[in-house]
This record gives sequence, structure tokens and C-alpha cells, in this order.
Amino acid sequence: MVGQRHEPYIVGMKLTRRLAGLWFAAALPACAHQPLHFRDSPADYAQMGLTSAVAVREDGRRTRPGSDDYEWWYLDGVASDGTVVVVAFSDNWLPGGHRRKVSIEITPPAQATRRADFTTDDPGAFAGDHTDVRIGHSRFQGDLAHYTIDVDPRDTHGLGCTLHLERRVPSYRPGTGVMASDDAFFAWVVAVPEGALDGTLTVDGRTEALSGSGYHDHNWGNVEPWALVRNWWWGRGTADGRTVVMAELRPASGRGERALPLLYVATPQGVVTEVHGDAVRLSEGPRATSDDPRHPGSRASQVTLTSREGLSSQFLRRGAPITSMDLLAGRSGFVRALASIMGRSPWYTRWRSAVTLEGPGVPAASGEGTLEFMDFE
Repeated sequence: MVGQRHEPYIVGMKLTRRLAGLWFAAALPACAHQPLHFRDSPADYAQMGLTSAVAVREDGRRTRPGSDDYEWWYLDGVASDGTVVVVAFSDNWLPGGHRRKVSIEITPPAQATRRADFTTDDPGAFAGDHTDVRIGHSRFQGDLAHYTIDVDPRDTHGLGCTLHLERRVPSYRPGTGVMASDDAFFAWVVAVPEGALDGTLTVDGRTEALSGSGYHDHNWGNVEPWALVRNWWWGRGTADGRTVVMAELRPASGRGERALPLLYVATPQGVVTEVHGDAVRLSEGPRATSDDPRHPGSRASQVTLTSREGLSSQFLRRGAPITSMDLLAGRSGFVRALASIMGRSPWYTRWRSAVTLEGPGVPAASGEGTLEFMDFE
């Protein structure tokens, strides 16, 4: 992301920068803010110069160079043999740090995940009219329909890739893609909800071919995500040729009470449904253990998104997490103790999942996907 998500490479440890302030703020009544909401009114589209169709420029740089705004371009893919690859190119992450970062994660079937990243003070290069991001020796470029992602293993401790992604379903965003509260916002465009992925992965000097399915999205904002959102679910997958993307963002304290769910379903022939806000709801299934001894407790074993018209998609966790990451790892004992006193244990978890889809006019379908939970608390 939505995910994250989504994601361990792009959600960093600057959460701790504000823990001391949050400690004092927790004892005070929550400040009154405009509730977090999708910006999706005709006036919002007009103000941003957008239409219902995603434009190529929307996947170019959207932030102001030198500001505290942050931005990232994210890709994940699943190869035909089950190998999972995740890549993120980040600008000014962590917010206010004015650094650039490239991250890569490779998880072969039944093997441990390998992760590496490259961080630099060099300003990099970012195009504004289409995707062309250069950080170090690595490059992420494309035009909504076609992408090439090169992560140079010289920068990332022997892990690298050269990947080609060809979009197979229409690009997507919920409304204008902007979720806002007052002047603070978090934005999201799914440039490639699903596409054909091929290329090579490099691990410790060994290069192997890859082919499968890929996904690419783009996020940016002007405040840290945890200032707006306390947690989110995000998932994506395919079910008998239908692409499914879903999410639900839950507002942080003082940013309203109503969650922001969304559901997108499409085929190469076009969009089947795109609903967000009151037009869709998310429900959580029975809870199950986290399958990570470092993170005891439980989380919903499945989530189901149901549209007002009755179209329903379920994401069911499968097996142990692909990624399970303590977002305070490596922080000082003082910071961790302060977080514990406040009842905060921020954690990111990603699972493989089974995906089902059914509803009026849509034959029951099943397939595979990815499910993540990002918890800032």
C-alpha cells in the first residue's frame, strides 16, 4: 500500500520520533480534526485537475522537492514457482530526513526472506510527467502500461533484480486517491493492479529468471501515516482471471471514527466494480495466532469486503507470515519502554492468502493473493 502497505521498507522507525510527544498528548483530550475521508467530490477532482481515469503523470513525482513531504513507488510480485519479490523506491523517507532509499526483499518457496536496502543523501532524480526514479545505481521507470525496475546488487548487498511489468487491468485509485483530514493527507494510486511480470533476480552473484504476476502502487503524503491512521488491512490477488485489490484504513485518534474501506475488481476487459467509503464494508473473521513467537497474540484469520450490491471478496491467511517485523527493532531501551508504557507495539505482518470472489452476476471464483496488516499501535 495501501498497503504499507503497506511495507517494512517504507514504514520506518521515525514513528519513535514522536513517542515522547504522544506520551504527553495521550493524557489530554484528542484534538478536534476534520474526520479522515476520501476526497472524491466533483470539486476535489476539479481542484486537482483529475478525471475518473488515472493519468500517466499521476505516477510521476507528486511531492515538492526539499519539503517534508514523502513519497514511494512500490512493487510486489509472485513468480510461478512461488518466489515473492518486493521492491520500494522512497524519497524523503523517513519524513524530514531528506534521504532516498531503495529496498528489496526476496522470499523463495519454503526459505527465509532475504532483505537489503540502500540509503543515500544524494538527491536522486525524479520525473514529474511519468515514472522515472533514479536512486544510486537503481532505476524505476514506466508509463502506467509498461515498467522496468532495476535494483543494482552493488548497492543492496548482493540482492538485485531487473524486472519488466506489463499492466493487464486498468489503473485505479479511490476517488482522487487522496485521503485527508484538514490539510494533512495520505495519497495512493494503483498504477498496475495486476500485470505480467518477468525478468531476473540476483542473489549473491547468482542470477535466475523469474516470471509470474506483479503489482505496482505509488504513495505520498505530507504527514507521517501514523498521524492519520492507527492501522490498516490491505490485500491484492487474482481469482479465476479477476484482479482484486482491497483495503481498509482506520483513523488515528482525533481523526474521526469511521474507517475507510475500498474494493476494486477488474478483468483485462475493464472494471467490474470500484467502491469505497459507505458503498462497501469490511468484516473480520475468527482470530488466529500470529505464528510469530516474537509477536504473541492473535489477528483476524480472514477479512471479507462486501459491496452494497452484494459483491463479496474474502482474503484468508495461509501459513506463517512471509514478513513479520517489529517497527521498533533497533530502537533504544528508553524508546521501547516508553512505547510499552503507552501500550504501543507497532508491527507489520504480511501473509500469503487464499482469495475468493462471488456476487450477483459474478460466478464464484477462487485464487491466490497477499494480505497485510499494518499496526501503528
